[in-house]
Amino acid sequence: MNEMTDNISHDLPLAIADELNRMTVNLSHMPADVRGYKQLCRSVERMETALQAYGYEVVHLLGQAYTDGMKVMANFVIDEQMQSDEAPRITNVSRPQVNYQGRMIQVAQVTVSQPL
Repeated sequence: MNEMTDNISHDLPLAIADELNRMTVNLSHMPADVRGYKQLCRSVERMETALQAYGYEVVHLLGQAYTDGMKVMANFVIDEQMQSDEAPRITNVSRPQVNYQGRMIQVAQVTVSQPL
């Protein structure tokens, strides 16, 4: 899908944001002591900083509590490991939220885990 805001094509920044999201999700599953982990984290940070310089923001939702009314496309799953008093939380981001100059241009697609 070609996202347009003020006649600007956002295809490349959105593709970069999707790749950054994949890298971030993969890094979240890796032990921090794996060789090259810190270098990959710094690369992700540098790429996000480069996007920010052009007015783009990749919103980090992984691990955050989910609240009703969040502007995301959510898939809800039951997590039997969660305690019944735990708040639902975002456990996977398949597509990140991306803002351009403070305005959302891509809605996040997330998985929300919730207790039984």
